[in-house]
Amino acid sequence: STLQDRLDAVKDSLRKATEHAMKEAASESPRELPVEENDDPNNSESFALGMTLFGKDVGAVEREVRDKLDQIEQELKKVVIQVQSRHGQENDDEKTANDSESLEAEAEMLTSRIKFLRECSSARSLLDEATMMSSAAQPNDPDFVEAARLLAKAQVALQKAQDVVRAEQDQSVETTPELLDVYRIIDAIRDPLRRKRVELLSKATTMLESSITFTSESITVRGGRIGTGHSQQTKGLGAAYDILEALTPHDNKRLNQVLDRLTNRLFDTIIKPQLEAHQKGTATCAPWNFQEVSDGTMALTGRVTLTKTPTYSLEWSLDESKTATHAGSPEEQAIATLGETFRSVQCILSFLEERVLLQRAPLCEFVGQRLFGKKSEAQGNSLNLEAFGLESSILGDEKGLFMKPTLELMWDSCIPSHLSSQGLANLGKLAEKLRNCTDSFEQGMRQRNLLPPANDYHPLSDFASNFESKYVEKRRCTLLNEARNIMLNTDYHNTVNVGVEVKPVTDNILEENDGMAIFKLHKSAVSQTSSKVMSLVRATMDEAVSVQVENPSSPLALLPATLFRTAREMLDLFRAIIPATRGGEVASIPRTAAVLHNDSVFLAHHCLTLGLEYKDKFPLATTESEDSRGQMLRQTCMFVDMVPPFRELADRSMGDMLERQKGQLGEILGSRITLFGDSLRSNESLAEWSEAETALKAGLYHLSHLAQSWKPILSREVFSRSMGYLGDTVFAMFLYQVMKTTAISEPACQFVSALFRTAMTGVSDVVDQDTKVCREWDRFCAVGRFMDMSLADIQAALSDGVFRSVTGSELSRLIIATFDASQKRDHLLQVLASSN
Repeated sequence: STLQDRLDAVKDSLRKATEHAMKEAASESPRELPVEENDDPNNSESFALGMTLFGKDVGAVEREVRDKLDQIEQELKKVVIQVQSRHGQENDDEKTANDSESLEAEAEMLTSRIKFLRECSSARSLLDEATMMSSAAQPNDPDFVEAARLLAKAQVALQKAQDVVRAEQDQSVETTPELLDVYRIIDAIRDPLRRKRVELLSKATTMLESSITFTSESITVRGGRIGTGHSQQTKGLGAAYDILEALTPHDNKRLNQVLDRLTNRLFDTIIKPQLEAHQKGTATCAPWNFQEVSDGTMALTGRVTLTKTPTYSLEWSLDESKTATHAGSPEEQAIATLGETFRSVQCILSFLEERVLLQRAPLCEFVGQRLFGKKSEAQGNSLNLEAFGLESSILGDEKGLFMKPTLELMWDSCIPSHLSSQGLANLGKLAEKLRNCTDSFEQGMRQRNLLPPANDYHPLSDFASNFESKYVEKRRCTLLNEARNIMLNTDYHNTVNVGVEVKPVTDNILEENDGMAIFKLHKSAVSQTSSKVMSLVRATMDEAVSVQVENPSSPLALLPATLFRTAREMLDLFRAIIPATRGGEVASIPRTAAVLHNDSVFLAHHCLTLGLEYKDKFPLATTESEDSRGQMLRQTCMFVDMVPPFRELADRSMGDMLERQKGQLGEILGSRITLFGDSLRSNESLAEWSEAETALKAGLYHLSHLAQSWKPILSREVFSRSMGYLGDTVFAMFLYQVMKTTAISEPACQFVSALFRTAMTGVSDVVDQDTKVCREWDRFCAVGRFMDMSLADIQAALSDGVFRSVTGSELSRLIIATFDASQKRDHLLQVLASSN
């Protein structure tokens, strides 16, 4: 019972401490200083009254509470020790053992409650001290930095209290009234803590953003550095940085957001216009004059305080009277102008590092990453494609606000688009000038902690060091862009004539045939697009074989191979761009489909011999020390592997159009002659006969319209075969109707004969009298002549071979349908049956 009484006494003391905490939670924090933000800062009467009422030490009450809790905890530990010693005796009965376990559990619960109350008391004490330190009504200047650090400690103490509650809740099945009281205590501390934190964050953010002014010709900083030692830490920009760092200790999220906005303002207002002047061509080589002005009498005014702070300004202007004149190439002038821009940016960022960032390395590193980018941490494990002549970027790499447009500017203005062999020899001097500019700039940025160490990240120097490789790549991109512009901007419907007139091969042994005709490009029309692309391909190959590089280990030694690859890529671009951009026209307009067919044949024809034409023109190695790139190019220079894709494109474009036209002929003829075969049994003219005649005229008109579109474009052979294929479509549809009928009257025979003669005349005109291209011509002609023959004429025509294209069964069906039964008809049918 003695242990239980002592434990009850501990519980009673703990209850009083809890009631005190609940009282604090239910009150409006009486130790909070009774000063409003809008009160006169110079009036400290209310602050003095608060000190008289509550004492100068705002944490004294909470310290007394914590001391009392320490005493309670010591007493509780003594009780626990006695309980454990009694529980270890051998003569304990079961009831005594159970009581001991219950007392230990209760003591453990009380210990966690003491820890919770102690942390809450620490948090309240720290919050009160932070409120006092940030008050504008106290006699001394408010110390916002110390207030922020105290708030951070209060957050830590509150988090520990919450951890204690969370552990107790995990062991409890249901929420008890005591646990609800605990949550009220936590909320009473957390809410004012959050309000005070937001207040200080807002004050620091406003101080930072309002103290720095950017214009296109100056930077003004108010309150950059104030005094030394403690004074410097409690006022000005340094205090704002310290507040943000203290209140966001883990990720500095709020500070990074402020610095991010600051960097964006700097870039958009000052640096970006200078880079845009280069892009527009208005930048000059005139030097910049910089002047730093300091004024320590200016005052910063705010809602809370009035403090005398110095003002630093950096002003600059362009001294156009000292504009340097460069007689060199445009690229040399661009490098000289870029060097002046680098010096200007370096002076501006040096002032920023000293007066704005206060030479703090973490702040400088963050701003440097936003401006110049950073290297991904995964770079070491990534695949390096530079060995293949390709550039690769890693996900996570950041180019930076300044770095990305600067690299683009250097690519556009500092690297020549095209150089002769003599110009290639001077490319190294151009690279050296650019390297001097970039090395000096990067060294200055590293000294200011705006760039990481030299062995880690140096994008500008890398660009200058790889200047010759960059030229090779830019030359490739320039040529590919030129080819792309030709394909996209040239009117694809404009054509030019290419090839030679090839005499058709005849079966007449008396006429001489050209045995090389199969290797010649037949006369046809191709688009100006393909003609220009092929001219550009040849110009690229001419440049590739004319390159002379003295140093075989130089990156320029890769220029011939790169140009050869570029020529092939131009042809690949044609196969990719033209079907994609003109696909709708190719699929619906016959002339466009014919142009694409001819373009593909034209390019395939040149690919057959282009490699053989140029492979021997590549120079060979003149000394044993040189590499064998020339020999390799001689062995690998080929375009013949690109012939099948172009031929496939030609077949697909024209084949799809022929199928489309065949379908249209079916629509024109099919619906009108569906009943034509059944109507042939009639002895009188029917509407179906008129419909068939109209359908034939429409079909022939359609063929003549196609011939007008294709004849000026396609070669003679392709045109004849294409029109013959469509003419066969017309013949087949009429032959099907005639062959399927079982009875044909004499008037119908006369009508069919006239109709077939009209069809043959029309198709013959379309194919320029070259009826051999029509596979159905002989069969169609034989059926037409059959309609005007008697049985005797048919028997004579059989001997003359008129019906050699008609099968015996087909001819038998026609005889049965046309002639009445007779001995002569039966004899003729027997002859046909025996011949079969």
